[in-house]
Amino acid sequence: VLPGSYLSSTLNFIDTDDDGFADNNNNNNEYADDENMGFMALLLLDDPEKIITDLRAELSLPLSKFIRSISPMMSLSKLSANSQLDLSQVISFSKHLIYWRRARCIIPLHTKSVFIVSPMAPMQQIDTNIKLFKQEFPSLPSLATFLSLLSNSKPRKYAAIIPSKDHKEIYLDALAWLIRYGYVTQLLTFVWLKISNSIKIQVEEEMEKEGLIKSKGPAHKFQDIAVDNTGKTNGNKSKEKAKSYINGREVNIEENEEEEDIILLDPERATALERRWISKVFKNLNNTAPELLPLFQKVIKYFNGNYPIELVIFKESLSRHELKKLLYCISNNITSVKHW
Repeated sequence: VLPGSYLSSTLNFIDTDDDGFADNNNNNNEYADDENMGFMALLLLDDPEKIITDLRAELSLPLSKFIRSISPMMSLSKLSANSQLDLSQVISFSKHLIYWRRARCIIPLHTKSVFIVSPMAPMQQIDTNIKLFKQEFPSLPSLATFLSLLSNSKPRKYAAIIPSKDHKEIYLDALAWLIRYGYVTQLLTFVWLKISNSIKIQVEEEMEKEGLIKSKGPAHKFQDIAVDNTGKTNGNKSKEKAKSYINGREVNIEENEEEEDIILLDPERATALERRWISKVFKNLNNTAPELLPLFQKVIKYFNGNYPIELVIFKESLSRHELKKLLYCISNNITSVKHW
């Protein structure tokens, strides 16, 4: 563990080298594209004017203008629109600043996001940084108090520690400082779609009625042997196997005394059988909260454990309230984890 390091899950969304800095020649990351980076924000690691001087950016009016307009609360796509710079140029400037170790790529800061004290916070430097923090924010609580507010209870929205709306801007500036110095990191949410045993039984019964399979007993476990797109927990071994075909694809049907839930690793690449399961999830949601169906259709592709929900909110311009409501309504059909 490197004290003060800021390696995190967000580095999956930009081209980086082994040290976590921008690498324009790295094409191995499936999600490291300009489209995703456009929804990220940039956090400068030094004073803008100092960066401009050090990089001699004053010789380039667009670059100096770009550096002065950077805000960790604003996505690069919005920054592009506000500064009247082409998005591709903004992303190019951003990658250069990251490569020169003058900036970091982060999810735009928001008071409704959850932040925690970083497991790699440089506590051995806290005495020095307490003084720096006090100089930068004399009207705010001390650095030690800030860290205590973020760590003395279960993770909560950053807004919970802001006294009033009048303090919002300065508290966000303080948050940017804490992240810049490695003391704080964002807590991210990753979601997978889970297929319950009851849904599998419903689909099995429908397939029996359609004549696609023959019933061998009260409980079966399906496995599409053409594509393995599921994550499973260890369960009882099957006693007997039968074979059938769905849309020309061979399917094993294994008898089980007790079924287990299945996690779909990539709903976008679902097999024929998995699509039947997913349609049942849609049908159940339609029965309970039909107004959320369009939202579910929009975000289900991100339920693969690769995209943090906090980034999806910015990328798809989602309402946090509606998304929270959706996740609650389908809570029996998702598995989620928190990670920094």
